[in-house]
Amino acid sequence: MRYTKVVQTFIRKVDAAHKKAAESKLKFG
Repeated sequence: MRYTKVVQTFIRKVDAAHKKAAESKLKFG
């Protein structure tokens, strides 16, 4: 279970990126 922290960080980054993409779609869409 060494990778749990890395995976959680990666998932957070992906989630944040998705949220930013969704916001930009709302703003510019």
